[in-house]
Amino acid sequence: MSHPLSLAFLTVMDFDPVTQIRVAAESGFDAVSLRLLPASPAEDDYPLLSDPALLDAVGVALRDTGLVVNDTEIVRLGAEIDWTRITAFCRQAERLGARGALVAGADRHEAR
Repeated sequence: MSHPLSLAFLTVMDFDPVTQIRVAAESGFDAVSLRLLPASPAEDDYPLLSDPALLDAVGVALRDTGLVVNDTEIVRLGAEIDWTRITAFCRQAERLGARGALVAGADRHEAR
């Protein structure tokens, strides 16, 4: 039985999402992982979170290549959660047809 392979975001993080998809397809992957939210507070949101033209271009690239979005990243759950951004993340992930999301606990208070 064959398992689908997904190209991780960090592997091609210097490329825009459309190029990431094309590289994944040309390299024989079945899926791709795309980042919408930053991994650290020092980073800005990624354009895919709020740019409708980019979202459309990604949709075209996915259709052209036959790839799917395996997961989107990265939701960090901590003491303070911006539910507006998380909602936007979930909406975009849904529009992309993402099968999952990368979520990380980033709270030092274990009970929370």
